[in-house]
Amino acid sequence: QAFAGLSTGPSVVMGNLCTRPPSVDQNDREAFKHLKPMPPGPTVYLTSTGFVTESQWVRFIQVILHRRGALESEDLAASVTREGLVKKYAAELKQLKVLYINDASYHRPTEMMVAGRAGTGKVGDNGNLGRGPGTWLFWDQAIEDLMGVPPENI
Repeated sequence: QAFAGLSTGPSVVMGNLCTRPPSVDQNDREAFKHLKPMPPGPTVYLTSTGFVTESQWVRFIQVILHRRGALESEDLAASVTREGLVKKYAAELKQLKVLYINDASYHRPTEMMVAGRAGTGKVGDNGNLGRGPGTWLFWDQAIEDLMGVPPENI
């Protein structure tokens, strides 16, 4: 099933969908009709390119926080930003444990992969895909830089 708000071309998000967080009164449909569905069960994100918009990062963080039972209903608003979520939920995000499998390294020369991971900036700064000019997005670097997950938890 495609999940509204997270389509990035080759990306796939799977899971059962519900219409609102379980903490919301199910009879209050009018007040929450603007909310996007949240997967109620385990969620799997598969991608080869990463997220290409801030709204995709916002939705990803919302789903993760919701699954952990930490997301407050006001943080489902369209005006919520990635930076705002990361700041508000910093303590929760720092507790995440992430398994990162970089299968791209299996298919490419080591020198190419090392060059793609180089750089000392933050992912996305100055229009770069990764941490510097000519670098690529690597999920471990992006989750650290854009969500505040400590490198030792990845």
